[in-house]
Amino acid sequence: MLTNPEIIAALFAGAVSVLGAFFAFSKWMITKFLSELKPNSGSSIKDQVTRLEKRVDDIYTILAENQYRPKVKRKESKMISVELLPEVQPSLED
Repeated sequence: MLTNPEIIAALFAGAVSVLGAFFAFSKWMITKFLSELKPNSGSSIKDQVTRLEKRVDDIYTILAENQYRPKVKRKESKMISVELLPEVQPSLED
């Protein structure tokens, strides 16, 4: 069955083309992911992480220097009286 040279050549060509497509796709995906890790004027993940780190560092600096003191609005507290109900004991009478 697999002694025909044309069938063997077709199977070999098919396997090579599938493997070639797989490796080409893998190379493209790796290149795409690596390009996201390089700074490129603001639109890459690397640039976004750098901006977030800068903002977090600024927040830490502000908090460490006590420049930020939150304004707390205090309202008059109203006391609410709650009457507790007496515990109800189950009766043993049937």
